[in-house]
Amino acid sequence: MGLPEDWTRVESWLNFIAAVNGTEESLEVGKKKNPEIPVLADYSVDPGNDFWKIFPSSEMPVSVKTKIVVDNLEKELNLAIENGKLTKCQQNRAQKAITSLRQGADSCQKTDLPACVQPNAKSAVKNGEAVTDTVATWVKKGFAAGPFKNAPLDGFRVNCLMAIPQHLKVRPVLNASLPENNH
Repeated sequence: MGLPEDWTRVESWLNFIAAVNGTEESLEVGKKKNPEIPVLADYSVDPGNDFWKIFPSSEMPVSVKTKIVVDNLEKELNLAIENGKLTKCQQNRAQKAITSLRQGADSCQKTDLPACVQPNAKSAVKNGEAVTDTVATWVKKGFAAGPFKNAPLDGFRVNCLMAIPQHLKVRPVLNASLPENNH
């Protein structure tokens, strides 16, 4: 059906109790998921065509993609609502999730943002091997599209990646606050 067997797992998503399986991506130090990707001497410069031939690629999707069978999820949610299992707040959140799964999530921006290309933070360059490995995994799993030589859409934004070193791993973080005065 595209959903976990245990309905409490879905409820935990609706109540923000647990992460959706597969969204917590970070690299354990020394444990590469993509050993075929060469280690670079300098992650602040373009590594060249030979590197990009090895790096995974994924086309920009033309519509919303999900592994969830949205019609089945909606039926289950409607049953839960009919049986009084969801509060009004949970019902609203569930309907917003269904809409987002069908149409894409609202970015909640007051106005359209201009196009931009921001270089990665020093922390991403310093932890380049781990960040590169994680981004490659995202592309392979379909969480991210690319790489792109040119912007795939008008108004395309390339925000800065930062790296947060944590115990035994490095977590890439998108810094959508840059550029200053341009959001």
